[in-house]
Amino acid sequence: MKTDARVRYTKMIIRQCFFRLLRQKSISKITVKEICELAQINRSTFYKYYADPYDLLEKLEEEAILGITQMIDEYPQKGLRPVLITILRAICSNSDFHDLAFLQTQEDFTRRLALACFHKIQMYNPAFSSNGGMLFGCLCGAVSGLLAYWLHSGLKETPEEIADRIILLTEAVQESFTKENIHTM
Repeated sequence: MKTDARVRYTKMIIRQCFFRLLRQKSISKITVKEICELAQINRSTFYKYYADPYDLLEKLEEEAILGITQMIDEYPQKGLRPVLITILRAICSNSDFHDLAFLQTQEDFTRRLALACFHKIQMYNPAFSSNGGMLFGCLCGAVSGLLAYWLHSGLKETPEEIADRIILLTEAVQESFTKENIHTM
């Protein structure tokens, strides 16, 4: 079902005003009334799409994560590095990611983003599954931290540099788990 242009515009204005308010104060201090006044919309219009500011934030995060995971699905045969670079470039070019990364839920967002991506990327590296959840958990935590640092430091490194760091990190963690398995046998 196609979304009407007016609906897209209204949601865009709500989003922009929400992010503007988030730059000024925490989400717990933002009211629907403030968002509506800034967006110059009625409260009923806001409630047509969102229950409250937390619901708006959750939907924005879900939308961002879904966009990235769909991107992974579009490039299944390219290999890990090209997929990572595509994801990281999308993060660079999408201001919503920058805004989401600086919210109070920043760690949760980057963790959920890393987790969603790793679930999809498992198809490129069977070693993720072979060591159970421990390897997967370690990698998600490490990559989540790396993404958070990258976003907070102003995206100073290129997507290619970050992709290479993620791959090196992945290889180091996998090697560590492989050695551990050898020593416990």
